[in-house]
Amino acid sequence: MPNTSWLLLRNTPEDVVATPFLKNIACKELLAHVPHATDRPTYTIWLTRIEQIHQFVSRIPNLAWELMDYATEPLSLVYSHTKPLFPEEVTPPEICIRLVNEHSLLRVLSPKYAWLTVALDRLPSGACISDRIGKDIRIKNSVWSRRPIKIMRVHDNGEFSFIP
Repeated sequence: MPNTSWLLLRNTPEDVVATPFLKNIACKELLAHVPHATDRPTYTIWLTRIEQIHQFVSRIPNLAWELMDYATEPLSLVYSHTKPLFPEEVTPPEICIRLVNEHSLLRVLSPKYAWLTVALDRLPSGACISDRIGKDIRIKNSVWSRRPIKIMRVHDNGEFSFIP
């Protein structure tokens, strides 16, 4: 039976496959398709409410709160003080999180959940995901959708650095 809890979100500004953290099986299935990479985060967790960060990160520097809350462009932060994504699983060494504050995206995503997202170009070309997509949604073109996503790493010493 096809998994229809995956969404293909286009123009966010990158195309991503997303699934809510409501269904751990759907999240695990999506992650099974993603090859691990060292240059950029493999996946990003999108929060629809800033308080959801406590589900994934145990220590958040004050500056990180402010960056997430006041970012005017798509910004993802990589944290090292993580919690397990799923019960009884190994804690990942770091996790990439983006607070979604774009109104056009928030109209599509349920505010009850955090969302696991994987950039479509990170999935292998041989991975057959089309039959698992429940909806293919083009987000309305806007100024923010043309800006590249900035990714910053939060270091233990309180400093930040951009990931190219």
